[in-house]
Amino acid sequence: MRMLDSFPLPPGQCFRCRMNHPPCVDLERDDEENPHRIQRIYLCVDCAIEAVTMMGSARGMTVIASQTVSDLSAAVNELTIDNQIQAAALDRFTAAAAAMAAFLPSEFLTLAADTAAVAANTAAGDPDDDDPEDDDAYFGPTPTGFPDDPADVDAQVEAELQER
Repeated sequence: MRMLDSFPLPPGQCFRCRMNHPPCVDLERDDEENPHRIQRIYLCVDCAIEAVTMMGSARGMTVIASQTVSDLSAAVNELTIDNQIQAAALDRFTAAAAAMAAFLPSEFLTLAADTAAVAANTAAGDPDDDDPEDDDAYFGPTPTGFPDDPADVDAQVEAELQER
């Protein structure tokens, strides 16, 4: 077999579709019944691609156009650049958070660490660990004179509203 830019010998067309779509594959087979008659068997580019696709699937292979491969490569390169930009932004935010940690009270740092642990568990596929202490999240110091029991808090707020 060889690839040609035209159909030089008779019949001058594709054996399968009977069209003249160059380039073609010359199967280098002459008419075996009459060896003196020169007639070749050609496959046009479209029929050859169709045959390759069918034969590739029989061998467990997939035929992919080079344009598709280059498009996918460009998309991977673009995503890689985006990931590098996001990683640089994360590094800047981490550095800023570390710098701000020196100015924050220790209660807020504990809350931030707990929040980061919950985010890590969620990212790992464990969104809820059913910890009963999670329901009583600590968000900072309790104001003086403010009760810890939620029912007492409601009663105290109601009393203050009635005084006003």
